[in-house]
Amino acid sequence: MKMNFIRKAIFISIFMIVCSIVISAQTSRKPIYMNMQKLVLYYSSSTSEYYLAVVASDNAYRGCNLDTFNTHVILETKDGRKVTVDNEDLKISCLGNMYNKVIGQKTTLFRFNFIIDNSGSIDPKSLKFVQDTLTRFIQNIPLVFEAQVIRFSDKIHEKTGFTKDQKTLINAITKPVPAGSTALFDAIALGVQELTALKEDVPLRFSIILTDGKDNASQKNPDPGTFKAKIISKCRDNVIPLFIIGVTADVDQQTMEAISKFGMYIHKDNFPDIDEAFKLILDQIKNTYIFKIPAIGNFSDLKTIYITRKTAAGNTDTIQDIIVH
Repeated sequence: MKMNFIRKAIFISIFMIVCSIVISAQTSRKPIYMNMQKLVLYYSSSTSEYYLAVVASDNAYRGCNLDTFNTHVILETKDGRKVTVDNEDLKISCLGNMYNKVIGQKTTLFRFNFIIDNSGSIDPKSLKFVQDTLTRFIQNIPLVFEAQVIRFSDKIHEKTGFTKDQKTLINAITKPVPAGSTALFDAIALGVQELTALKEDVPLRFSIILTDGKDNASQKNPDPGTFKAKIISKCRDNVIPLFIIGVTADVDQQTMEAISKFGMYIHKDNFPDIDEAFKLILDQIKNTYIFKIPAIGNFSDLKTIYITRKTAAGNTDTIQDIIVH
């Protein structure tokens, strides 16, 4: 009897370990396909749609080469149910195609802010290079945007509203503002708050941040650890990626990498190199696809979104699987 009890106990222990391994593997599953990378995904209550933004990572789909007329979606719920959303019920846009001025004035598919360091450590020559680089960036972005400029040193010296007008943004970037120390954390917190203050009426929202040094002047967010936890939580809860460009060895790279975990951190040693960084961000934007997918129920019940296409033989091929939670 005692031996049977021991055997039973061993069996239960092994069973529990195996179950634990299986559950762990399921919850940490990675996407199988590597054609696209999820940028943002959330449920819009105002339109009853899932908003999905993905960046094409395979050359077959870059340059807006996805056949949007033969693209379908399969929604898989946690209970194993699968619902097919055919092409005619989807709204798919490639941002790299969005340069029509008429469409740009009527449509907003992404909203972002520039958060620009104007501290005294940036010499006039480098500052002029920053302004010229950002001007070119604004002149070349897809037109279905709204943007805001926030410039700071020891405090916020310039903050525009969100606008589609490129001249307004360029004027805000190039106008003289006082130099000083670096209230970086306060500026980033303000930028994220500005994005979250507006309703979820656009599929994609993000911040682009340029800095050349450590924070040494923030009043509202003086502690790096507290700021880091706060901003990561807010970006996660509101689905806002941060794209940060840090210039020179004075940047607190550890903190910048941590808070840009949903976006991207790019480090450059010198200011002339930031042009390359902004070209990379522009390339990411132009190769981003926006999906608006009719919702089928509670977002929390959704497990996986499959982006698919139909072959000539009538079969379904998966282009990309998107892990929801």
